Amino acid sequence: MDIIFFLVMIIAIVAALEPHHRRTFSLPRAPFGADAEVDRDMERVLHDVPSGH
Repeated sequence: MDIIFFLVMIIAIVAALEPHHRRTFSLPRAPFGADAEVDRDMERVLHDVPSGH
């Protein structure tokens, strides 16, 4: 019974502390894809891929 109690307590502590260990915990949130128009990744990919000369 003690083992079950300690396992439940450890799980509860980990669950309570987990959100505070995220790197972006205090940063503002934006909808997924909100920065798509300013993303320059496609330009980088097209620059690095040979054009077939």
